[in-house]
Amino acid sequence: DPPGTDTGRFMAAGAAGTAIFDGEKFKVVKKQPVTEEFLIAQFPEADLILLEGFKYTPWPKLEVVRGEISQAPVSDPATLLALVTDLELSLPGIPTLPLGDAAKAAGVLIRYREEGHHHAGPI
Repeated sequence: DPPGTDTGRFMAAGAAGTAIFDGEKFKVVKKQPVTEEFLIAQFPEADLILLEGFKYTPWPKLEVVRGEISQAPVSDPATLLALVTDLELSLPGIPTLPLGDAAKAAGVLIRYREEGHHHAGPI
């Protein structure tokens, strides 16, 4: 629903929602409260769900701390699989990964799944 697009104009005019689609994919934009449970329910076929945000939930997470935005993690350390940062940060027992190293972040997620953490929900 970017400004200037048809869907953006429809939303600005008060539409309940908009959708764009082709034969293989779709996008729905709708104003309503959203929880992580609602988002998870949209992907029953997924083996792994990555959600951005939800810092204060009990879900396991990789917290990204960018020096230009913040100086310290805010998540409960008990929920952290790793810190991903461009700063010199560390928390006891929590791996610190360099910002931009997707392979190391993927490795943390793979190890987490291999260790038997197969609960229904996001990482």
